[in-house]
Amino acid sequence: MLDSPQFPSSVHCTQSQPDRLVDLAWGPFLVTWGAFLQKILSNRKISLRRGMSFSGLWEAQLSTCVLLAFNRLMEFWNAKCISRYFDGRRVFFWFIGPIAIGVFYAFHGSASLFNSTYWNWLQDPYIGTDIEHDPESYISNSAIYANMTCEIVIAIMYTVLVGSLIWQSRKANAKVMSKLQRSITIQSALLTSLDFVTGFAYVYMNYGVAGEPLIVFSLITYQASCGIGGVVYIAFNKTIRSQLLPHFPKNTIAVVSITPNRVGNPN
Repeated sequence: MLDSPQFPSSVHCTQSQPDRLVDLAWGPFLVTWGAFLQKILSNRKISLRRGMSFSGLWEAQLSTCVLLAFNRLMEFWNAKCISRYFDGRRVFFWFIGPIAIGVFYAFHGSASLFNSTYWNWLQDPYIGTDIEHDPESYISNSAIYANMTCEIVIAIMYTVLVGSLIWQSRKANAKVMSKLQRSITIQSALLTSLDFVTGFAYVYMNYGVAGEPLIVFSLITYQASCGIGGVVYIAFNKTIRSQLLPHFPKNTIAVVSITPNRVGNPN
C-alpha cells in the first residue's frame, strides 16, 4: 500500500526523518548523561556524603520545630517579646542555631543511606535484605541523642503551652488568645506533629525491630512532613489562600437555550 501512487516511498521516508534527527541530536547526550549518573550514583564516597547531607538537613529541620514551639510559647506569655526579638531581620539570628546543627551533622553525623528494598533512607541500608552484616555498626548515638533531645523539648514546650491555656482559662480575668494567635498556634502544632512522629519512628528503628509497616510508615510521615507546610498554610492562612485561589482556573458551564420558531413567525 505504501508503494502505491497514493503513498509514495519518498513520503514514507520523510516522515521518519524528524525521529532520526531527534535520535542523532539527543542520543549522545542521553548516553553521556546516563553514564555520568551511573558513575555518580555508584560512587561510595559521593553516596556517603549525600547521605550525611540528608542527615544534616533533617537535624536542621527538626531543630526549627523546637524554635517554632519556643516562639509560640513566648508569644503567649509575653507578646511584646515577639516584636522585639523576632521582628524583621532579627529572625535571621534565630536560624544560626539550626544552620549550625545541620552543618555539623552534615560533616560529622551518620549517613542516611538509600535502601532499595523499601525505597527509604535508613541508617542501616541492609534492612530487609539477606546480606550478612552487623546492624549495631550502623547505630548513630549522636543522631539518636539529637533526635530525642528535640523530641523531648518539643513535647515539654507544647505541654506547657496547653497547660498555660487551661490555667489561664480558669482565672477570673482570663487571658484569652486572639483568633490570629489560635490560628498560628494550630499551624505550628500541625507543622511540628509529623516531624515529631517521624523523628520518634527513626529513633525506634535503631533499637527496636524495624518491621516493614514501621519502615513504610516512617517514609510516609517523612514525605508528609516535607509537604504539609503548603497544605496547612492554604487551609488556615486566609491571606495566603485568598492570594492563591485566583490563580486556579474556574470551571464554567455554558448554558445554551434553543427556542423553536413557531410556524408563520418571521423571527
